Amino acid sequence: MNWTDHVVIVTGAGSGIGEGIAHRFAEAGAEVVIAEINQTRGEAVAHALQAKYGKGHFIQTNVASASDCQTLVNQTVETFGHIDTLVNNAGVNFVKSTLEMDEADWDRVIDVDLKGAFLCSRYVLEKMVLRKQGNIINIPAIPVLVKEEE
Repeated sequence: MNWTDHVVIVTGAGSGIGEGIAHRFAEAGAEVVIAEINQTRGEAVAHALQAKYGKGHFIQTNVASASDCQTLVNQTVETFGHIDTLVNNAGVNFVKSTLEMDEADWDRVIDVDLKGAFLCSRYVLEKMVLRKQGNIINIPAIPVLVKEEE
């Protein structure tokens, strides 16, 4: 499939599935925006995409923040002119049992996994509706517990 001239935002693309998705879109010719809270990982993926495919742009984004999501969308449109696809992939899990997990942990999961997908979709949809085209792909949370990295 040829994605030349397509602009794709991938949230949580600093590692794992999101990084893999970003590589596949770039390989297919898309301009890929890495939306990642961790600057080191986000920049590393963007540099890898640039080196391998000549495409890759990093925007540090906390998807649980409305202002960050709006900035992500605005900067993407300013840089590339439009957005064709949003991949809501960002998510967090904790290596804790339910009995060990506190309310703050739970709130973080909800903020990133659910609120983040809502906020990114909301701001991207504003642009997509104006163009009368676009795609949003939601990756559900993976039920595998992983150790969270700061």
